[in-house]
Amino acid sequence: MRELKFIISTDPNDQIQIGTKILRRIIAFSDIVDGEGNIIAKKGDKGGFVEGEDNLSQEGCCWIADNAIVCDKARVVNNSIVSDNATVSDNATVSDNAKVNGDSHIADSARICDDAQVSDSIVCNNAQVSKFAQVFGGAEISDDAKVSDNAWVFNGAKVYDKAQVFEDAEVYDKAQVFGGAKIYNCAKVCRYAKVCDNVKIYGYSEICGTTLINGSRKICVKK
Repeated sequence: MRELKFIISTDPNDQIQIGTKILRRIIAFSDIVDGEGNIIAKKGDKGGFVEGEDNLSQEGCCWIADNAIVCDKARVVNNSIVSDNATVSDNATVSDNAKVNGDSHIADSARICDDAQVSDSIVCNNAQVSKFAQVFGGAEISDDAKVSDNAWVFNGAKVYDKAQVFEDAEVYDKAQVFGGAKIYNCAKVCRYAKVCDNVKIYGYSEICGTTLINGSRKICVKK
């Protein structure tokens, strides 16, 4: 019989209500240690809130900590950690060593995976953040957008529609990338700039200021 990693508290002081949902704290039933020997939680430690046991896998060292919430059919699996005041809801998934913290909101069918990190930001709809990407500082990733491969989106930037940001690219300071735009290969879009349609910006290019780049252009700077 599989050993339990956590149980759900039955103490009325360990529950909260959000709308019609009753959420309860989890309690570590055994020590939870990652592959490098770091202690994630000790037996008896209280974690965050879940709606049911399916919200957190009983396998691996994934954990919900602090006052974080995971509810509906959302799942935290494969050594991932959700902490602080983060919320993961609907059908969202946090997996494969990903970390979600701060006041982040992960909703709908969004996926955070493959060592990605999301802090104080929103990821929703069918958006995906993966492969060591970082999203933080009030950024928003939505629709079918993808952020991956060490890319950073931060400081109020928005990536949405079917846009992609990848390969060490950065989008920040309230810039917006949308439509089918692709930002990659160390390119930067910042300070209120907007890039949309099928534009491709790559190769150390930098688009800044109140600029709109649209159409089907390709902008590249070779270093």
